[in-house]
Amino acid sequence: MNFNCPSCSVQLMAEPQMSGQSVKCPSCNSKIEIPSFSEESLALANSRDHDGSAAGRAPTRQVWTEQDPTNPNSTLSVGIAFGVTILWFVFIYFFQAPAGKVSSEFTTSEVLANLFYKHFTVSFANTLF
Repeated sequence: MNFNCPSCSVQLMAEPQMSGQSVKCPSCNSKIEIPSFSEESLALANSRDHDGSAAGRAPTRQVWTEQDPTNPNSTLSVGIAFGVTILWFVFIYFFQAPAGKVSSEFTTSEVLANLFYKHFTVSFANTLF
């Protein structure tokens, strides 16, 4: 049987045997009393099959569409990571030191660019992941 919480207006369900009992609302934790159900609603509940559907009717599910936010789209994630990695390497490309410059005279940006371009394959994989 369905009823609403008076405090937060959340629709709740209870078994007919629970009518008249006091329980806590799972949404707002306020104490509510399950209303008494009419005789015809109890008869209707008793005539239902074990799966909760009325005789001759298929059960209907009336809830929100379920999604799993803990499993993001892996193709999109790898695509974003690859794009950001390419942008990073294009950005630091312009800070590379000239070919004949001694490493002790490198600026901070030239040290950083040299660090990433010296062992390109390893640096690219580390930046990607």
